[in-house]
Amino acid sequence: MVRSVLAAVLASAICLDAGACQADKSTTPCTERTMGTHLTAKGISNFGQVTPNLYRGAQPSGEGIAALKQLGVDVVVDLRGRASRKEESAVTKLGMQYISIPSHCPFPKDEPWARFLKVIQENPGKKIFVHCRLGDDRTWNGHSCLPHG
Repeated sequence: MVRSVLAAVLASAICLDAGACQADKSTTPCTERTMGTHLTAKGISNFGQVTPNLYRGAQPSGEGIAALKQLGVDVVVDLRGRASRKEESAVTKLGMQYISIPSHCPFPKDEPWARFLKVIQENPGKKIFVHCRLGDDRTWNGHSCLPHG
């Protein structure tokens, strides 16, 4: 259930973005997003952009949190097993919102994913960065815990 719901949400976000791209017939070339775009930023491994407002990756260092602020990220969602007071302090000090949604990849439950979807719904137009410890399971880089499409 969780996998199919999340797959549908990600597919919808990607399709909406692609649809906007197709509707825009300006001179600016448009590229469709499939699984997102790999990005590099100091202090964030496995970093990528899923949609114009959704980023994913590994646990950011202090330098990574500063890089997120520079990108205009408004909300940082931590999917690790427990909240980090150090991360929360660093994020809020830079004026971003920190949200902890503990989840565990080997045994995913609906509740954390429903909470994550609610964060997206409640923050339209805001840039959101979601992370787990390594950025290769709960936040999905195309080959792990979450569905492939």
